[in-house]
Amino acid sequence: MGKGQGDGPAIPNYMLDPNSVLRDENITWRFGKVPDYTAANENYEKEKSVDHKEGSLGFLVNNLVKNWEKEASYKVKGREWRTIVPEKYSFSCNGGEEYSVDDMLRLGTYNALIGETAYYSSKNTDFEESHSAFRDSMPGGFSWEATEVFSGPPVVTYKWRHWGKMSGTLRCHTGPHSTIEAPATGQTIQLHGMGIAHVTDEFKITKLEIYYDPNEIMAQMVGSSGVCPVMHSTQHETTSQGKEKYEVPLENQLGESLQSKLIVSEDNVGKSLTSGSGAAKGQFDNAEE
Repeated sequence: MGKGQGDGPAIPNYMLDPNSVLRDENITWRFGKVPDYTAANENYEKEKSVDHKEGSLGFLVNNLVKNWEKEASYKVKGREWRTIVPEKYSFSCNGGEEYSVDDMLRLGTYNALIGETAYYSSKNTDFEESHSAFRDSMPGGFSWEATEVFSGPPVVTYKWRHWGKMSGTLRCHTGPHSTIEAPATGQTIQLHGMGIAHVTDEFKITKLEIYYDPNEIMAQMVGSSGVCPVMHSTQHETTSQGKEKYEVPLENQLGESLQSKLIVSEDNVGKSLTSGSGAAKGQFDNAEE
């Protein structure tokens, strides 16, 4: 526990230091070791838009959420998360389904946050695949900051910003038999949203609600926001399993190339390609609000 303020409860160290939980002992870490946040921390310090005064509400909330993210991503046992009350904890996005800590350990934060969109399918992506997709496409880190805090405990309401440079290739599932591949653009991917964290007197999260447009991240990484892709067959080849693999470039309806390709397996390519743009539009119009 950290130092207290006045006669109130002591402030935990995970609200005073953004990397506090990385120094926790006797933890079962994903991949068997403490994660390296060096690149993400350097990028954050260099590109953050708000410099919170030490001890301010913004400073405390910023650190709380940063440590929560580290635990959610890398601590594989829910009882070892210090930023939450495991038996009471729930997580939701845009007022949707509420997930327990066990659900989050199975799904992963990216899957819970993005869900089903035109360019990403959480139902067909496991925890490791989801994190690899964004870690590989933004190897310099995907930084996060609280930009404004509107209310303090017990219900903490805040605005946030999430950003990183897409200097690697994005590969992710769009369905049970399709994978999208988008080359590095070198551009900064940037998201904005709101968060509501319900916390105890000891500043542990019991309920976390996130609000933002989940289509925005994939639209920035893959193509133009709000424009449904039209698929065109260009070529095919035989995979190592002897099946034909079709490579389908995605273009928006204005004809501008997205410089990406959808790899569709043999069992669903015929239906997708022979029905024309109407079928393609239907296949990708499944985004959640």
